[in-house]
Amino acid sequence: MARQLKSFIKKQQDEHFMIFFQNERETSYTFYLEVQKCIMSVYSELRNEKSIELFNKPFDELSEDEQRIIRKIYPQNVSEADPNESYRHS
Repeated sequence: MARQLKSFIKKQQDEHFMIFFQNERETSYTFYLEVQKCIMSVYSELRNEKSIELFNKPFDELSEDEQRIIRKIYPQNVSEADPNESYRHS
């Protein structure tokens, strides 16, 4: 899942998009946390890669201004839906 998510985010780099996920009531909390951790890990990895590419240092060593640049390239747009509501994409 992480590889596919990373590929998707990289392809959308110049587009505005949101990662939207909704769990079912039956979804275990452990699995829910694994998915959430995977999403955050992918963003962290992408930001680190871009930080090294642009500034020759990892994201957590960048200045605030440099981090802002990286966050603009890879904004973390993630939304979770209430499992009691159905989602309809228009």
